[in-house]
Amino acid sequence: MATRKRAARRSPAEAVSPKSGPARAKRARRSGGAVVAVTGAFGFLGRHLLRRLEGDPAVDRVVAVDVRSGAALLDDDTVAADLMTRHPKLSAHILDLTAPGADRELAGILAAEQVTSLFHLAFLSSPTHHLEMAHELETVGTHYVLNAAAAAAVDHVLSVSSTMCYGARPDNPAYLTEDAPLRPPPSRALRDRADADEQVRRFAAEHDDVAVVVARLGALLPTARDHFWTRLLSRPLVPTVLGYDPLLQFLHPDDAIAALLHLWRTSARGVFNVVGQGVLPLSHVLTRLRRLPLLLPAGLGQSLAATLWRAQLVEMPQHFFGYLRWGWLADDARLRATGFVPQHDLPTLLTILERAPPVRAGRDERPDVHAPAVHAPAVPSGGPTPPETP
Repeated sequence: MATRKRAARRSPAEAVSPKSGPARAKRARRSGGAVVAVTGAFGFLGRHLLRRLEGDPAVDRVVAVDVRSGAALLDDDTVAADLMTRHPKLSAHILDLTAPGADRELAGILAAEQVTSLFHLAFLSSPTHHLEMAHELETVGTHYVLNAAAAAAVDHVLSVSSTMCYGARPDNPAYLTEDAPLRPPPSRALRDRADADEQVRRFAAEHDDVAVVVARLGALLPTARDHFWTRLLSRPLVPTVLGYDPLLQFLHPDDAIAALLHLWRTSARGVFNVVGQGVLPLSHVLTRLRRLPLLLPAGLGQSLAATLWRAQLVEMPQHFFGYLRWGWLADDARLRATGFVPQHDLPTLLTILERAPPVRAGRDERPDVHAPAVHAPAVPSGGPTPPETP
């Protein structure tokens, strides 16, 4: 893959502010209801969030930002068609967050639309072989988004992250709180996500006039069939590590969206783990799904995963093998203290997945194919090639 020359990072203060001035007193305190922008808007989570925002009477307008045009989904995605043709609150902007100067362009969009809140969902939903593209989307793209948010003086920034960033390690506590260090495995995909997480936290510390949230989402299930955990657990044979049976927790996409909206509506600040109700050992998860375990010794399994991953024959990189070996449960007490409770328990999620018919891959959820300027194994949204969110 040809590599693009990476643009140097600029601090938010160096991002070009719209000509109306560095936010002119928060855009003259913007009268009326909320104007909400979503990056990665036509990804899996993004489309669900757009629907909820568009139906919210407190939201005046919804601004969708994605590398893809919504029109590109019209022929095979009735949800996107409905959003683009029948929802008057919605406006859409095509923007590649990996392109040099994307922060300037995004700042212009946010200012012109008078955006008050920004949801940043432009992340990959699965590991990819296209490491440079993924890095530019998740790390550099997040930097650009934060630059734009500072230049346009938005009031709220909510960014998704992942509980996988804590890492699966033998010395993890039973439950990881938000204060636990991020110790992802030596996987560039997860290190890029952890770097984006850190960028947003640093932005929050430097901009106390902005309500900033980092929502560390648990493993989403069920989702489109080419998303990592759904795809892995939909196989008739699921790799497991001989002698290990870690506890797992999953999160229904509806609960993920409900949590994001709850944190936004309550003007929450800080980092929040967002996970579903209940945990089960991996062996019980497979039993409920009627899947068979493919028992592999730890060393051999990781070596085999590395070989098959390099050959692009499996969806799981070698460093993800640890998540099937050690615990990485997240504690959501901080989120529950705000009054939020997820509605789907783990047995319900597994029943839904077990009964789900095969899902045809959509244009934003296709296998790991690197088309020019879109994303991969799930596809990033808001970035270069068929992409997708967590």
